[in-house]
Amino acid sequence: MISSRSVTAASGASTFLAGLEQAATRAILDASEFRWVRANHPITVVGNPATHFFMVQAGRARYCHLTKKGELVLLAQLVPGDVIGLMTLLKTPSTYMATAEAASDCELLVWDRAIVHNFVPLSSGGRKRLANRLRLPAKLHRTSCCVGYRNCRGAAGQDLA
Repeated sequence: MISSRSVTAASGASTFLAGLEQAATRAILDASEFRWVRANHPITVVGNPATHFFMVQAGRARYCHLTKKGELVLLAQLVPGDVIGLMTLLKTPSTYMATAEAASDCELLVWDRAIVHNFVPLSSGGRKRLANRLRLPAKLHRTSCCVGYRNCRGAAGQDLA
């Protein structure tokens, strides 16, 4: 069980929840489930269906990508308040674009895709505002999004429900 203090601390640092009315923030947090992930274990795996959206509550995680040459490329370090699984915001079901793994023992808030699509409209501007604020780095698109990334619209350019 997570305390309301830890939920408030991480959610206060989250760009994902920034600017939402207090009632909307509470409804979103109340709809979450708790998940504990041991250090060095996966949270998401590149290519798997994007079925869940996560917010780091405690601990540290990292986005990484395994290249065709077998090199592991670190894309981002994630701290409390950061989110994982932005592909769940897309109208059309998609797959995770990178692997996220726990760098230390992590406490995560988790929402499944159906719940995400119910709560994002609680804010004016909804998913498009989130997509603009939380653009995936170009490095991620070049390494894992699509082969011809010059034609890639990226996560923020795709149709959002």
